[in-house]
Amino acid sequence: MSEAVIGILYNHRIIQAHSLAEEIAAWMEQRRRQALICTTEDAPTALCLRETDLLVTLGGDGSILRAARIAAPYGTLLLG
Repeated sequence: MSEAVIGILYNHRIIQAHSLAEEIAAWMEQRRRQALICTTEDAPTALCLRETDLLVTLGGDGSILRAARIAAPYGTLLLG
């Protein structure tokens, strides 16, 4: 069984979201977990959405709804 890949999708319009995404990714990498970061701006075409087993969203309700629409066809789990 391969190790889960965790995607971090953040709202590019929220200033603190990028630094929080980087902090979460660093925390995961310290624990030998693979994390991929992408923004809501590039989400529809981002490879990270197709390659993740779990998608963590950083933003508001709109970010979560957008992530749900994008991740649903892949059956990706979502955490907001």
